[in-house]
Amino acid sequence: MKRLTLIMLLITLSSGVSLSGVYAREHGDRSGEIRVDFINKDTWSVSLPLGSEDGLTAEIFFALLDNDNRVITEIFPFEILSNRFWSGPLSPDVFNRVQIGTKAIRVTLNQIDIQRIQAEYRSRSDSLQGSRASSRREQLLQSYEDLEEAILLASNRKMKIRRDRAALQESLKKERRDLAMRVDRINYRLDQWRNDLDDLDDDKDKLVEERKKLQERQNAPQSRIDRLTREISEIEEEIREVRDEIRELREERRDAELDADRRGISRIRSDLVDLALEEEDFQVELEQLEAQRAIIGREIQDLEVEQGPLER
Repeated sequence: MKRLTLIMLLITLSSGVSLSGVYAREHGDRSGEIRVDFINKDTWSVSLPLGSEDGLTAEIFFALLDNDNRVITEIFPFEILSNRFWSGPLSPDVFNRVQIGTKAIRVTLNQIDIQRIQAEYRSRSDSLQGSRASSRREQLLQSYEDLEEAILLASNRKMKIRRDRAALQESLKKERRDLAMRVDRINYRLDQWRNDLDDLDDDKDKLVEERKKLQERQNAPQSRIDRLTREISEIEEEIREVRDEIRELREERRDAELDADRRGISRIRSDLVDLALEEEDFQVELEQLEAQRAIIGREIQDLEVEQGPLER
């Protein structure tokens, strides 16, 4: 059979370009020869610049020749376009011997060789499709697993942010309680000093009123008036001291509130805002990841309908 093919090829070569007929004259290079113009490494196929517009059919065969005009392999139109056709997948060793510019001639084969070559191409095509399907399955499963891991990481991070927010909120409550207790203690002391101040003001008013009455009387004992004046002076000194205490306590309360806001409450509030924004970002990321997982999940389901359950 090989000898018959070789004999037919020798006949073809001896007749030159005429066996290629109109194809070589219209679509060949300047020498009138047909040459490979594209190769596809993904499908292991080659293209010749002949198509349906040239009356090409799937029953027409071509031989690809090396530089010594030795046959590399026979091809036939596996996919016919308007101005070109693509061969079926070549075997790896043959494909590596073909390049853009490889010469092609039309050949006539017997029915046995035609059926053999077509069967070989169909077998390689089925194998390539199966390999692609297997590769696609592996890619889908790997993508699904990667998304599952990314979703888990994002979920864990989101939960950690929530825990951090809860801890900060507790810290904020504690800071506020501590500040409230400190302010309450200051306010309690302020109330005591204010009460003392009110009592001192009352005592002073009484003494001033008593001295005034004495001064309005004739022959009032001067010693009594002098004693009242001293007592009024002493009370006024106490009033000044109490007012100083009240002023200091007010300053202490203001400083406590400012210090708590600066060192605790304000910082915690800022951290809470940052964490809230970060949690929103992770929520958006989670929704995007889950949407991608749903899409890939549907693709996996479609493959399982076509090919059976996929191993996970």
